[in-house]
Amino acid sequence: MARLISGKEVSREVLDGIKAGIAAARGKHADFSAGLAIVQVGDLAESNVYIGKKIQSCKDVGIDARLVKLSKSSTQSQVLETVNSLNADSSIHGIIVQLPLDTNQTIDSHLVTNSISAEKDVDGLTSLNAGHLAQGDLARCIPPCTPNGCMELIKKSGGCQLSAGAFSACLAKNTEVFCQGMTRLLDLKYNFNVYILFLYLVR
Repeated sequence: MARLISGKEVSREVLDGIKAGIAAARGKHADFSAGLAIVQVGDLAESNVYIGKKIQSCKDVGIDARLVKLSKSSTQSQVLETVNSLNADSSIHGIIVQLPLDTNQTIDSHLVTNSISAEKDVDGLTSLNAGHLAQGDLARCIPPCTPNGCMELIKKSGGCQLSAGAFSACLAKNTEVFCQGMTRLLDLKYNFNVYILFLYLVR
């Protein structure tokens, strides 16, 4: 029997856990801080909405969020220079490059995201993190954020005991990053049987 999962409830629980963890760390080390940098190129309305929600969530849990906004005329070299400076900034522990890039220049978005230091790669988009995931090395990778969020929903839902090989999952494929990441996580963590639907077949 199908059951709806409340993403809002799970999100609230996760955020409360992060907030408590940060508060505990500050209780032990008064100068502790957690810093997130978001790099935005241009001014897409939908990106502004997403970024606003991320910054608000950071404020709610005690993470210092920094928006680094570049003009749409910024060159690839300038964007890469910005990311590299954040890689070297010890006050920044995580970096997000907001996609898509709103630019009037020729910029390789994969090159930009891949320039993020692997340990600061919040979205799990670098080749190093993707490679560790592909090899099944979960201890050394940061998984892509959306598949990882879906895994958290499955874990928190309590809808099944997730015994090995007992469940199947059907994915409607929209992007390679989501589909590959989700398939790998379902297989590695819970040994799911995964079936993939291509969207053009179900429209």
